[in-house]
Amino acid sequence: MVAPMPIPTGVWGGTNVQLNVTSSGATVAFCCALGNIPGPIAVDSSGHFTIVGTYQSTNGPIPVGGFVNVPATYAGTVNGNTMSLTVSGPVNQSYSLTFGVQMTTNCVCAL
Repeated sequence: MVAPMPIPTGVWGGTNVQLNVTSSGATVAFCCALGNIPGPIAVDSSGHFTIVGTYQSTNGPIPVGGFVNVPATYAGTVNGNTMSLTVSGPVNQSYSLTFGVQMTTNCVCAL
């Protein structure tokens, strides 16, 4: 059995998404939302990963008590410097990311 391998630390970006990976976890910026992955992201021998984190919508007026973190599953595949990422839970979205690329966005959050 091959031990899981950590993905490269740094910025992974794409349209409406940016994953900032450190050795201890990751933060995610989406169009009008934020995410947190509380542990290292490691891939199996096929380049796949699945990890539970949180997701927080930042769209619209700030609710009383602030925006709430809800559980979300982050799953994907890393192949060289590209990543496919699927977020499921409060939203179901898929993204394509590239290592070393900043997020590009074409959205406007509602206020």
